[in-house]
Amino acid sequence: MTDADAAAGGGLLVAGMLVVAGLVALALYFVPTVIAMLRRHNVGGVFLVNLLLGWTFLGWVAALVMACWSKPQPTQVYVQQAPGWQQPAPQQMHWQQPGPPQR
Repeated sequence: MTDADAAAGGGLLVAGMLVVAGLVALALYFVPTVIAMLRRHNVGGVFLVNLLLGWTFLGWVAALVMACWSKPQPTQVYVQQAPGWQQPAPQQMHWQQPGPPQR
């Protein structure tokens, strides 16, 4: 093995490590979007903030906060019926056949 072969092998190793580091950085960059997708909460908004402003630290934090913000819980409404109240029976509809107007 010559020095040129060793240098070429070392260059490939460095290039491979750079590719892996880039993929890890990309995965970390989109963590807020992944969280929003898992929570099924405001995915489009989080993705846009993450994509366009995530390169600034404040934009990335804003996207993370948006992704982790609690979803509004549905409000439950309980309706109590007054004592003795019964639901009225549905009334039947009577349809007339189209025809000449009655006089």
